[in-house]
Amino acid sequence: TAITLVELLRKNRLAQNPFFLTRGYGAKNTDTRCISCHDPVRETGDEPLLLANHSKTILSQNRYEGALLAQQIGSDCIIMDDGFQNPTLYKDFSILVIDGNSGFGNEKIIPAGPLREQVSDACKRADVVIIIGEDLYGVKEKISIPTLYAKLKITSKHDATQKYIGFCGLGRPDKFQKSLKDQSLETVDFISFPDHYMYNNGDIEGLLNMANNKGARLITTQKDIIKLPSEYHSKIDVLTISLELEEPNKLLQLLKDHVFSDM
Repeated sequence: TAITLVELLRKNRLAQNPFFLTRGYGAKNTDTRCISCHDPVRETGDEPLLLANHSKTILSQNRYEGALLAQQIGSDCIIMDDGFQNPTLYKDFSILVIDGNSGFGNEKIIPAGPLREQVSDACKRADVVIIIGEDLYGVKEKISIPTLYAKLKITSKHDATQKYIGFCGLGRPDKFQKSLKDQSLETVDFISFPDHYMYNNGDIEGLLNMANNKGARLITTQKDIIKLPSEYHSKIDVLTISLELEEPNKLLQLLKDHVFSDM
């Protein structure tokens, strides 16, 4: 969603130099700094490095310090990745992103459920909700703020006659497994690692040997491939995705009304 938003801002010339601002979960180097897509993934964490491939990215454990740095080096718009509950910055516009396949779960707060706060409290601070995928749990009926829909679109092409072994380190590995199935790819095995997992050479060699023994090819996600040394990239396919808004002009108009009204 963050990547789609930065592309929307650029395309419509609402921001000339948008920056991402992220905490960098799992980063070994927690200094506030502007990272490069060429930085070592263990220093930055996987998600910040993925963002840095699309726009300038500030990594900071302190959102306020990160925003100051972005301002100092020329940012005219800051997009916080997963910053909705952070109170240290005033936000001109807030987006709630909901997976239509899971909704609000049991609608209870951690640890009893998946929520960080009550839905009603979150909606008081949000400007719009984006539901990704089919709204299977009636999210739209439970909220009273503008709602938009989006879907994940597979942008890579793969050999339907090839056998694959899928692997990933995601919080919801079943979503990647379902994407492979939706593409009608023959998956002879699927290996799940912990979320944000940092692969070592033994992991990769083991996966390659497994694929060789089963006459298959490895396939993984964009988030995982950046954690693998470049010498392995030619041996592993990547399922690339993008977020496609059903009505991008509606989000554009909301942004113009709330943030860029002088443009």
